[in-house]
Amino acid sequence: MIITDLSLCHPYPTKPRSYVPFLGCMRYSSLRAHMCREQGPSDDYISLI
Repeated sequence: MIITDLSLCHPYPTKPRSYVPFLGCMRYSSLRAHMCREQGPSDDYISLI
């Protein structure tokens, strides 16, 4: 059984926002999340490392 939490997902933006509020866990977040920048699919892979 695989359980997936989709509560933090949103549609992929067409242009990046200048400020994005931090959501999620500090320990597993990517560098862009810590800098309050728009996150993309590559940030999912970075947070696994």
